[in-house]
Parts: sequence; C-alpha cells; structure tokens
Amino acid sequence: MPKIVSIYDLLYDDETDTLATIDIAEQKINAGNTFVAHHRYSTLGDEGKGEIYFKPPASTVKRIHMVASFSSELLSRYEIRESATVSVSGTALIAYNKDRDSAESSTCLIRHTPTLTASGIAIDGEDITLGRTARAKWKMKSGTVAIFRLISEAASNSGVVRLEWSEHLDET
Repeated sequence: MPKIVSIYDLLYDDETDTLATIDIAEQKINAGNTFVAHHRYSTLGDEGKGEIYFKPPASTVKRIHMVASFSSELLSRYEIRESATVSVSGTALIAYNKDRDSAESSTCLIRHTPTLTASGIAIDGEDITLGRTARAKWKMKSGTVAIFRLISEAASNSGVVRLEWSEHLDET
C-alpha cells in the first residue's frame, strides 16, 4: 500500500487522471442510508386528497433529511402538515433502499391513505401547475407524524406523492 502524504493523494483518481469528488447525497446512497417510497393516486376528484403518513424515529435513533415530490395530471396543490393525529395510520408502503445491495432498512413508519382525526399544522404548501413537479426539502422533526398531502383542483385528476429521505445519526 502506498504511503499517503497529503489529502490530494486520497482524492486523486489515477484511472481518470482527475480529482475524485462525490456529493453528500451520493455518499448517503452509497452508505445504504437513502430510501424512497411513493404512491400513485389514480382517481382524485375536485378537492380530493392523496395523503402519505410519515413518522420518523426519536432523535436518539436517526435524523431524517427529506425531499418530497408532488405531481399531478391536472391542477393541484400540496401541503406538508406536522403533528397530525390519526385513528388509522393507513396501508403500509415499502421504503426501498436506493443502494439495492444494502441490507439496511428504514427506521421510519410510512403509509398511504391514513384516517385523520386532526390534520395538524401546515408547515409548507404550494400550487402545482400543469406539467410541473413541486419539491420540498425538510429536516423532519423527530418522532413527529407528518402528512404529505396532494390536493386535486380539478375533477378526474391523478397524481403521485414521492418521498426520498436519508437517515443518519445527528452529529451536532
């Protein structure tokens, strides 16, 4: 093994004759700490809602960095709501690890079509125009239920809510 004399030696890629860099999102995927789940709502009427229930673990377990994407065929809007109360948490969604060879599984609870008794506090929202996908990035509040909601503003609409998140121990 060659002796490392500088940080340059760690970052230099002899094969491509360049400095090797990797962004933090790619690093989280390579570490097996990035997950994705989605649900398609094929029939949403005017003001119809598609909702995903998401509950991160306590902060002593892992912190969650979330990128939520919302899209629909026709006009719609999205909301992210925190501290919702549910009577039935809905149907389980599979959280796929983006490193397909990793044995790591998500520490979060994720379900679609929950039954809400209180919808919580709106912390984000935006209108979605035709042909556009809206995205929102958040560091999720530990141990707190969040609802990711797509609301149709047209009859006979369809849409997708897609969640991608990385999980890590908080280093602060």
